Amino acid sequence: TCLQDRPMCFYSILCLCSDCFFGDRCQFYAKGIGLTLDDLLRYEIRPNSTLNDQSLVVKLSATFVMIIFLIGLINGFLSYLVFLNRDSRKVGSGIYLRLSSIISILIVTILIIKFWFVIYTYMNPLINRNILRVGCLVSEPLLRLFLNMSNWLNTCVAIERAISVLQGINFNKKRSTCIARWVCCLLPFIILGSMSYELIYRDLFDDHEEQRVWCVLRYSQSVERYTTIIQYFHFVVPFVINLFSAVYIIINIARQRTTTRTKFNYRQQLLNQINEHKQLIISSIVLAVLLFPRFLISLLSTCVKASRNPWLYLCGYFISFIPSSFLFVIFVLPSNFYKKQFKQSITTWRQRFMRMMRQ
Repeated sequence: TCLQDRPMCFYSILCLCSDCFFGDRCQFYAKGIGLTLDDLLRYEIRPNSTLNDQSLVVKLSATFVMIIFLIGLINGFLSYLVFLNRDSRKVGSGIYLRLSSIISILIVTILIIKFWFVIYTYMNPLINRNILRVGCLVSEPLLRLFLNMSNWLNTCVAIERAISVLQGINFNKKRSTCIARWVCCLLPFIILGSMSYELIYRDLFDDHEEQRVWCVLRYSQSVERYTTIIQYFHFVVPFVINLFSAVYIIINIARQRTTTRTKFNYRQQLLNQINEHKQLIISSIVLAVLLFPRFLISLLSTCVKASRNPWLYLCGYFISFIPSSFLFVIFVLPSNFYKKQFKQSITTWRQRFMRMMRQ
């Protein structure tokens, strides 16, 4: 949502807002991929009403948020158990996925807090302004930071797996873990730097006509171009990398085996390698598929007032949380090695629990 001076006013009293514009002077507009829960639900929530009196959009959104929270919490905890084991962190992928499992828990926790904060504050317009400002300045930037980190950490896994296929026996595990630690330390600062506009331009806006207080981003049209590029970058680039990583792993392994095993043709080798290295391929393909709907919606959406078409944007918004919420399903279940580490972790924790009970 950003500041624009494009109202269509008559006699300086009545403003007729075209699509995507809102506010008492049509000075704000909502645009595609950068939409927040505030943008999506601002006109769906009925003030001074109970939750039972809210629209179907609000009730279904609450259901989706609760489901995402429960699934994300369970998946994040199970994934953390796997990568708590040192054997699962002998290469950089394990380090990326351990941090990603922690972040996935933080994402779903902040999401549910953010959702109910938006619902409660919009249903109660007289809430303290300082509380509104804290929620506006903290929750959404944190949510975007962790969501972007999760996408990039999963993308780092795809990149490392492609490199390991390229280098083969020359792949250096120690160097891989060293690089992973540096990436995990620097990534939050790089992402924060790219989205610094969130901290600078985000603030409250008093809509005197509707007697509401919105959480909006106030910035000029020149800054808008930068934010659009950054927002697309954090979603499009991980999608492209994961897609090409999956294709590269399949084709490169098949070519290598074809040169060493002339007994089978290229097609037979390709099918054999897909089956043999499915744990490397499935995660990259699944991540690319899950990122595609948000990518597609971002291409289809230009300048639209979200409240007039909430389902499309709400679907895109909630789908963006699936990769981080299904970490265990995407990375652990397809891998025999990670499943073995998970069983060992469960056995270890069970033994500790039994010792505690005996004491």
